[in-house]
Amino acid sequence: MRLTQKEFSQLADELKRLFNKDPAAAVVRARRVVEESAGDGNALLLAAGILVDAGKTARDLRAVEQGVEHLQLLFAAHSDQLSIGYDVANGLMARANLQWADSSDWYVQTLEDRAQARCLYARVATSEAVDAGLRAEAHTNLAVTLADAYRFSEAYDHYSLALQLDPFNGVARVNAAHLLLRFAKRNLPSAETMIAVAVHHLKVAKENPARIKELVSEWDFKKLAESFYQDFPDLEMPNLSNATPFQHFVAEHRLFLADSIEGLDLSLERWDVLVPDGISDGLEALMGPPPLFAMFNTLKSDYLAARHVAFQALYEHVPESGSYSDTEDRAQYGVVSGLMTLGQRACLDILDKIAVLTHEYLKLAGDPNRIYFVTTWFERTKDKRITKWKSAIDDEVKQGNTALIALSELARDIQDGGYLELKRTIRHASTHRFAVLHDGDPAITRKSPYIEHYSRADFADHLIGSLQTARAAIHYVGEMIGRHETIHDDGSPKQRFMLRIADSAIYPWN
Repeated sequence: MRLTQKEFSQLADELKRLFNKDPAAAVVRARRVVEESAGDGNALLLAAGILVDAGKTARDLRAVEQGVEHLQLLFAAHSDQLSIGYDVANGLMARANLQWADSSDWYVQTLEDRAQARCLYARVATSEAVDAGLRAEAHTNLAVTLADAYRFSEAYDHYSLALQLDPFNGVARVNAAHLLLRFAKRNLPSAETMIAVAVHHLKVAKENPARIKELVSEWDFKKLAESFYQDFPDLEMPNLSNATPFQHFVAEHRLFLADSIEGLDLSLERWDVLVPDGISDGLEALMGPPPLFAMFNTLKSDYLAARHVAFQALYEHVPESGSYSDTEDRAQYGVVSGLMTLGQRACLDILDKIAVLTHEYLKLAGDPNRIYFVTTWFERTKDKRITKWKSAIDDEVKQGNTALIALSELARDIQDGGYLELKRTIRHASTHRFAVLHDGDPAITRKSPYIEHYSRADFADHLIGSLQTARAAIHYVGEMIGRHETIHDDGSPKQRFMLRIADSAIYPWN
């Protein structure tokens, strides 16, 4: 029997009060609603959401599983209702988190639930059919899942996207601040800038507590509000008033390569200073500099070239000497389109090079001509199902090299069914087939399986996103090297990188 609007409102209020007072009691009541809700999809949706949220708070895994089951059935029947997909994602994450064990095996055991949740969050966050508030929440929750997997650069990017959509989303601001403060503890040269941005986030959140209460339960609000009771230092936010257009581009999208997440230091002539501190090389050091030096330099070079190409294509006037046939579909041919596809392709090529670097550095088995980012990290069954990390990766993770968790989960998200799959698909399209960009949405009357068509505006977003993904991956591989060196430090001297400046002067990096 379907509830009237008044009855539904009363039920919603009852369940909310129960949840805030006694989550376990809310679970019991929600189960009863499920039993009585035959034919009433709205009541079932309400009860399923309570089973997830209250079950998570009460640490009742069975309740969460029941909620997820009902939500998945509802979403299968109403796949256009992305708000239900958002609820499914929340349920999958709650189920994964309630299975937490203080072991690295948890990451593999819950990988598919968390990967599916990221897909759903990303689908909601990027849909123009969804209101800005829910899109911001989806970006925020996606960021939380990434941070849980040590993917801090990507997490901060999604917190930033959430705040573009909803500047008063205090959950995104507090979490972003915590992430920055975590990095600032390393006492890096950029620490003060990160602290300044973190303080700004916390102040805005503290001034808008009502908005936070709209987004989370009373239980979660109390946890977030703990951040408000600390002294905030009086620091100035980064000033970009005198920045060049290129510096604005790099700063706005956080595309610099330094051991920091936020804050471009304009006082430096060169801000892309990310390098591993040094590596142990044993007797092989007598044969010359380790290959890792050349590999990491090349990764940086390729990334900086891709970033430069992207800036040229998106913001600078590029001379055009070609004339092209009119294909009558508003396609945009020429140097700019070529630079955009080249830049995006270069970003994804960097990932395969990171896999090669990892094989060399960790001495993994494999043919150098057949090493790919998506196949480097996990063992798979014949049907390509992931079962565990490869032995050498597993050993390193169990010793505390969390950067390998970040890299392996990034690889999962780029493969088929991952939330970053489209980036890899676009790369393949422009490499092995043809990628054509259009002014506005492509309206193709004569289609070809050899051509992929994209809106230029959408492709520009994908290009910036691909730059951010490549930047994050380089961060993670740098972190992997640093952690490996710490784990296996036997006190022997390390080979250290040298910074070579354009005028040929050489300075030691200590």
